[in-house]
Amino acid sequence: MMVNMVQSRREMYAEQTRQALADCALGLFVGRGFAETSVQDITDAAGVSKGTFYNHFTDKQAAFSRLFRDEVVRIATRIDSAVQALRSMPSGHGMMVAAQVTSEFLANSVENEAHRELLRQAPAVLGDRLYRQIDHELVLPSITALLSAMQERGEVKVETQVEMAAQLLLACLCEATLAIASSGHRTSTQQEAFATVAQFFTGLLALPANGSHA
Repeated sequence: MMVNMVQSRREMYAEQTRQALADCALGLFVGRGFAETSVQDITDAAGVSKGTFYNHFTDKQAAFSRLFRDEVVRIATRIDSAVQALRSMPSGHGMMVAAQVTSEFLANSVENEAHRELLRQAPAVLGDRLYRQIDHELVLPSITALLSAMQERGEVKVETQVEMAAQLLLACLCEATLAIASSGHRTSTQQEAFATVAQFFTGLLALPANGSHA
């Protein structure tokens, strides 16, 4: 029993240390940028040794990767919650739910500096291959689930290839985020990006008998 308690305390302390390192790394990556931040900067901010850092992360890129993954998981979780909510709504609400999720995602790139900087720096820090791999692993299933749910409800054209549409939509959202992050006029760029993604969605919508969009 005592051994288990000691082990539990060690695990708790290790997780607290790991989280402190991640929090400090996030602040520095956002404030200075990945390239201008060293492992020493992170450990100094966290008040631990370099050895402690390397007990938790193989290198600086691994720390960034964890932060980016955590942010992507939050995005996916929000989409998953929207899909669950949609299943209890009457037919015709799919576009409204999709629009709300898209709006929130793009608004984060304007209002949330940490979100914006992680997504902006990710392609350069992680490399295009790993960046896309993480998005496809963690977000693509959620977008696919959203489009599938809409198709099952008759809100997306039956002939739509959902997996391909989800991949293209994910690519649109990623590019929109980068465009917003690098823009000198983020709010107007966000509005333009939202309007463009909405047009993409509109092209997928099934038409009711009267010929108007669902």
